[in-house]
Amino acid sequence: MHDLKRVECRTADGLKLTEEIIGQDRAQRALHFGLEIQEQGFYLHVASSPRTGRHTAVRNFIYEMASDQPKADDWVYVNNFTNQYEPIAIRLPAGMALQFKADMAAFIDEAKTTLPRAFESEEYVTKNQETLGKLGKEREDII
Repeated sequence: MHDLKRVECRTADGLKLTEEIIGQDRAQRALHFGLEIQEQGFYLHVASSPRTGRHTAVRNFIYEMASDQPKADDWVYVNNFTNQYEPIAIRLPAGMALQFKADMAAFIDEAKTTLPRAFESEEYVTKNQETLGKLGKEREDII
């Protein structure tokens, strides 16, 4: 029998939940081994009874293991105007994808207001009329 008098607390208040995988040394070794494989084509399968905390435990294990590694680059995919079925992949330094997304959103917002004004400017209208006049004269000469 356990001697409860040796327990230093009387309630669970103030106790922190552990994020370790307790009593699963073999599972931890398997995770460590599987996550260190550098080749492509390998995956890990984690199985246990439902609602046992395996997802949280594995996620925490991976985060802890990843904290010692350099951060991976970000990858974003942008539209390929030449071939819409093959987007263009862009490699960015770690953490820059969110900044890129914000910059693109700001660019689009600015373009929505700036471009219409550019086509309404006096300079554009004058240049457009000159171009149309030249094209009209070339057409008449051809005819």
